[in-house]
Amino acid sequence: MARTDELSALFTGGDAGIRAGVRAARHDGPAALSNDPGAPGDDGREPAEYLDRARRGRV
Repeated sequence: MARTDELSALFTGGDAGIRAGVRAARHDGPAALSNDPGAPGDDGREPAEYLDRARRGRV
């Protein structure tokens, strides 16, 4: 989890607002991240939910 958080900080520049936006987009699914309205909406939810559970120490 530490490496994931490190990569997130590099990607977002440590900006909490950007980090929150990326997390929200990840929960909305690949279409939100790719700007492809035809992308399947559920493919990104399971990994996003896993990361959230891991952050809470419930994996």
